Amino acid sequence: MPNTPKPSLNLDDLSRMIDKGKDLLTITEEHNSMFRGETYKTVEYSAYQAWRSQILDYIRTRLTIDSHYYKGLSSALDRNSYLTSVETGLSILNTITQDVKAGVFTASSEAIDALMILKQLTDRFHKVALQLRVRREDRPTIDVTDEYDVQDLLHSLLHLYFDDIRPEEVTPSYGGTSSRMDFALPEHNVVVEVKKTRSNLRKRQLIDELIIDTARYQNHPNCKHLFCFVYDPNGYIDNHTGVERDLSGQKDKIHVTVVIRPVH
Repeated sequence: MPNTPKPSLNLDDLSRMIDKGKDLLTITEEHNSMFRGETYKTVEYSAYQAWRSQILDYIRTRLTIDSHYYKGLSSALDRNSYLTSVETGLSILNTITQDVKAGVFTASSEAIDALMILKQLTDRFHKVALQLRVRREDRPTIDVTDEYDVQDLLHSLLHLYFDDIRPEEVTPSYGGTSSRMDFALPEHNVVVEVKKTRSNLRKRQLIDELIIDTARYQNHPNCKHLFCFVYDPNGYIDNHTGVERDLSGQKDKIHVTVVIRPVH
C-alpha cells in the first residue's frame, strides 16, 4: 500500500499557533510555593495542555516523530515549568517559521533532519577544533590548519550520525571543467562542501567560489540540497550573516545552505 504524502507546513497555521502561545503568556496565574515560601507565575493548565497537544500533533503529522523539530518541541513542552515551556516552544515555532520561509522544507523530511544535524555539527566545530589542541601530559596536539584538516575532522564527526558517507565524488562538468565534492549523503540527497578561509580566500573570492559551486551542482542526480560549511577561525569574513543570507535559499533546482563559523 503506497505511503500517503504528508501535508506541508503552512505559515498561516504556524502564525496562529504562535499567537495562541503569546496569548497564554498574558493569562498567567500566581501560585504560592510551600517549599520555597515564595509566589511564582505559571500559565493556565488546561489552556496550556490544549495548545501543547495542538502544536505537537500538527508538527508530527507534517514531519515525523524522529524529526529534530518534533523532538525539540516535545522536550521543551514536557518541562515542569509551563511558563518556560511556552517561551521555549514559541522560540522553536519561530525557528520553524523562518526555515519554511527560507525554503528548507522543499526537501524531504529525511533531508531536513540531515540538515539540522549538519547545522549542529558546524555550530560546534570550532569548539571541537580548539579542544583537540589540549592534550594531557604534553602529548602531540591535533591542529586544524588547512582545508584538508577541516574535511577530515568533519568527516569523522559525520560518522556519529550517518552510515553512508561518500567522500570525493566527481561532480558534473561545469564550464568545461569538473571538480570533486567533499561529501555526499546519498540517503538524504545532501551534498556537503567544506571551505576554510585563508589570506588568499577572503570574502569576495569565497562568494565567487560558492556561486560556482551552486551552479555546478544543479544537475547532480544526488544533490537536492547543498550544504556549504565555511570555517573562518581567523575572522576573514565580515558580516557573515549577510553572506549566509544572500547565498542561501532555493537556487533553481537545489536548495543551498551556507554556514560560516565561528561567529566573531
